[in-house]
Amino acid sequence: MGNYTSSILYDVEPCKSSEQNCIDDVIATLANWFKRKHYLMYARLWDFGFSPVDNGNLGDGLYTESGYFVSDLEKYHGIKSTIFDTDSSDEGFEIILEQLYSGFPVVVTMNAYWLPWDENYLKNHIVHSFVIVGYEPEEDCFIITDPYFMVKNSQLSTELFHKGYQKVSTLKVTEDEITDIQSITTDLSNWIKHIKDEKHIFSQMHLFATKLISRFDLNKETDGYLDFNDVPLFSHLGQVVDGRVKFSKMLSFLGERYHSDFQTIAESMKTAAANWGVIRGSLIKMHLTKSVTKEGIVNISDKIHHAAEYEQNLAEQITTFLISVIEGNTKNVIIDSSRS
Repeated sequence: MGNYTSSILYDVEPCKSSEQNCIDDVIATLANWFKRKHYLMYARLWDFGFSPVDNGNLGDGLYTESGYFVSDLEKYHGIKSTIFDTDSSDEGFEIILEQLYSGFPVVVTMNAYWLPWDENYLKNHIVHSFVIVGYEPEEDCFIITDPYFMVKNSQLSTELFHKGYQKVSTLKVTEDEITDIQSITTDLSNWIKHIKDEKHIFSQMHLFATKLISRFDLNKETDGYLDFNDVPLFSHLGQVVDGRVKFSKMLSFLGERYHSDFQTIAESMKTAAANWGVIRGSLIKMHLTKSVTKEGIVNISDKIHHAAEYEQNLAEQITTFLISVIEGNTKNVIIDSSRS
């Protein structure tokens, strides 16, 4: 065990965005501290999947592939995430000190029940991540920055740390950022080709709309869940919305850095996110009001068909624009938003 007798503190400003969760906020915060960006980690979050489960709930068949963000953060922004395999909080404690005194803030995941600044303190057992930015040996406490709550340089006693500890990880700069727009747009074009021509996400949206009419059972979808946010149908649709919001943020970043037409596309992607937000909200309203009608279900199904058609049209227009960027013959993009 090292000899960590002196205080240490890194000046890490919390970065917060209302669309982000705690992990996204932690990444944005440390990327900013590294003087890097992070938006291209969202480059593969435009997605949709629906695979009906025999005799199962519709929500169980919904999914999105959201696990690419860590590898894309490293690929595009040169920031590598490392999760340490620990068997105890004592082992995690030692790793944190080693990293802090080697020059690196540390990402820690804990049970929020033991975090005094968290709204779930001594109330709810919820997983939460934040950044440890310092250590004060005389007071036997860590100094933390939690961007989700916009808390900077708050104390966390080692006693509470040991009670709530779950895992520790680091983010470190290992490579230069990719700035070649042709390389980035080629990757984006390949991803859109994948979701459009290989995964057929728009056909899966239409299938979901059709199954909603023939198989939707609100009681079956929500049975056993105290919080509607935990209902798979609602939570998975929330991920669909979130992925489009983040994909639009990535496009906005490209618009600011490279070409303004990316910003035009970003606005259309926000519309795509809003379409799914309305669909999700309508289903949640049915749950909260306990009012399910055939007319209401048909209306929501129609909205899903519309969302699929809107995104399919958008995918074609984005593909055309990306090809023009790759070929160095950039054209102005005209997005048809008349269907939104």
